[in-house]
Parts: sequence; structure tokens; C-alpha cells
Amino acid sequence: MFGRTGQACQEIAMHTKKAVCTIISNNYLAYARTLMNALSRFHPEWDRYGFVVDEISGLFAPTAENFHVVEIASLPLPNRRQFYFRYTILELNTAVKPWAIAWLFQEKGYDQVVYLDADIMVYAPLCEVEKTLADGAFAVLIPHLTGPLSDDRRPSELDILRAGTYNLGFLALARHDNLLPFLQWWQNKLEFSCVVNFAEGLFVDQKWLDLMPGMYADVAVLRHPAYNVAYWNLQHRHISKSDGRFLVNGEQLVFFHFSGLNPLAPDNLSRHQNRFRLDMLGPAKELVLAYIANLKDNGFATSRLWPYAFGCLHDGSAILDVMRVYYRQHPEVEAEAGDDPFSLGCDYWNKPWGKKGTPLVTLLMRIIWESRPDLRENFRDITKGQRYRFARAFVSIIIFEYGIPECYIAPVRNSLKLSHLFGSFLWHTGG
Repeated sequence: MFGRTGQACQEIAMHTKKAVCTIISNNYLAYARTLMNALSRFHPEWDRYGFVVDEISGLFAPTAENFHVVEIASLPLPNRRQFYFRYTILELNTAVKPWAIAWLFQEKGYDQVVYLDADIMVYAPLCEVEKTLADGAFAVLIPHLTGPLSDDRRPSELDILRAGTYNLGFLALARHDNLLPFLQWWQNKLEFSCVVNFAEGLFVDQKWLDLMPGMYADVAVLRHPAYNVAYWNLQHRHISKSDGRFLVNGEQLVFFHFSGLNPLAPDNLSRHQNRFRLDMLGPAKELVLAYIANLKDNGFATSRLWPYAFGCLHDGSAILDVMRVYYRQHPEVEAEAGDDPFSLGCDYWNKPWGKKGTPLVTLLMRIIWESRPDLRENFRDITKGQRYRFARAFVSIIIFEYGIPECYIAPVRNSLKLSHLFGSFLWHTGG
């Protein structure tokens, strides 16, 4: 095993121009700062980049950070306004990954690029990655699992299969004959198919890379227990502490992936699992609490509240995730929206759908109804006899399930009032 002082890593990479990068929106700035501060200690020879999938708009000063800040507008994305609208914040942050990595290789001339999710904390040099690339690997992947999951908790092995064999919180790439063909292939897949859709076998950028080791030569799979320790593999990782260092199966911890951790309510460790609670983790609990303290020191309380530039239409109305799904699934909407779907406006999503009548059934209501088997079962015809019941359910229940803002509620609520008044008038007049 290479020494964890970093000297061996630096000797391996002495003549290699290397970058490490992460991708965030503004609200994750504290995470990027925490990661990059650690990398500056353990890999000062690596150039550090943070790609911001957002518009900074004065929220922070990019030049004051200890890494290069690159806004998404700098990347050569195809049909960028359509690209931004097509995806949720999670999907967009992952969809731009091959363009960000390609930009570092092609525009900045790096020989090797390491990608790390922003919710990772580094505790030692990534020597094994350095050596694997130095030995001729084109890419390094880390699997979610290196052992079986035998209980009835989440995630199960089936859950992991659905999400992808390899965790794309980490990826290392080197200049190689396969580099450009791979990045072009990946870009082609992620332009339209970087979605969370388990029914169709897709999970953002990650699921596609199940194919990578079979399609491209010189792809290495790193199974070292001290890398990418996280809730999905903690059953196979024994964490201890000795002489102030955290060890994993007796080896120095390299990096921990705090995926799904809520710093304001950390007891569940991750919202994506139910196998562990914080109090069950022994020394790893200290690891989690120290990480949260780091985030707070790096501005978590402020940055987590910053708005997302691509979360609203031009008229200021919030964009719901179901609207993005509908947009990408309906070519006629894409055609109607043109080059900038953000210009559609609240009125577009509030337009009446189906047969005219009261109360109002809007396009947004239809989209939600079509996406929910339970709603289709309970409200079989929302344009005729059950439209009143559905409209009532929309303004009293469904809006809270989706966090629907007032601009999409008011027209329906007003139409319900009119419908009630009209019904009362007919009853009193015998009409």
C-alpha cells in the first residue's frame, strides 16, 4: 500500500497535469468548499474546479474561492435553454458531467481528471487512483457493493441494480484512445436520457456506465475498502479510530460519501436508506458530526437557502418537476416552446384542459393526474362528473403533496367558488 503522506502520489504524478472537479448548484457551495479544502491539503498539486449549474448573480465571489469556479454557461451544451428546462436540479447536475470533464481535457489540456461529488469528504491522498492511472488505465470506477446484502433493509441488492453497479460520485479518467469516443457516447446518452426513471431502467448519468467496462478497454474497477465509504456499503466496512485517524477494515480512510445526509437532521444518516442510524455507527458517528461542523463553518446555513436560477419561468412562476417530465415527453410542447421553454409562463400551465366547464381543470392538473395511478383510479373522468371532486382534491390535498405555488392554485380555487355560487343560484331559482 502506498504511503498516506501523499509523497508517493506526488512521485507517481510528477509529470502529469491533473485536475479534480465537482459539480454543484449555488445551494451546495458549502459542500464544494468543504471538499476542496480537504483536497488542497492532500493533493495541492491537483488543480481544483467547481462547475456551477446555476447563475451566480452576485451570491458569492468566485475569485474568493480556493478553486476555479466555472459557470454552466461556459460549457458548450447543445440547445442550452432546452437542456436546462428538460431536467430537474438533480438530473441537470449529473447531465452536464461529460461536458464538464471534456472541457477540462480539451480546453484546459489536462492529462487526468478526477470527478468527486460535492458531498464527499477526503481524509487521505488518493494514491491507489494515481497508481491505477499511471499503470495505464483509461478510467477508474468504484462499485457500490463488494459484498452481498442479506437483510430486508434498504437499499437492497435490487435497489443497487436499479441505481447502477458503479457509484458515479467518483470517476477518474486519463488521456487515452478511448477518451474522446467515450465522452461523445456519454454526451449523446445524457443529452436526452439523464433521468430518474427506474421503470425504464434509467438513473441519471450513473446507470449508463454499467456498460463502460464492457464497451471500452482499460477500465479499472477499484475495490479498495477505504474509497467511497457510504451507507450502501457500510455493512462491509468496519470503521475504527486509531491515533486520531479513521480506519476502514484496518486501512486509512481515503474518502467518505455523505450521500443523502441531512445536516439539520442527521440521525437517519441518509434519506436513501433505513439500515443504519447515527447512534449505531460507533466511531463513524464522530466522522458524520465533524463533517456537519465543517459544512456549517463553510457557509451551509446561508448557501442552502440560495435560489436556483433554472427553477422558475421568466414570469417568476416556479417550475415543478412534473412539468419538466411532461415537456420532455411531449414533442408538441417542445415545438410550441421553441428555443426557450422558460418563456411559456404560468398561463400556459394554467390553460384549461379537456371539455369546457366548471370548475377549471388545468393542464398542470391533467399532468399530475396522468402521472399518478392512484388519482386515475379515484377520479376516472376529471372532465365530466368527477371534475368538481378532483378540483377540490387538487386545492385541498394535492397542492401540499407537490408544494404547488399559489399562481397555479388561484385559478382553480376561484373556479370552485364560481361553480359553488352558480350551483346555489340554480337551486334557489329552480333552474
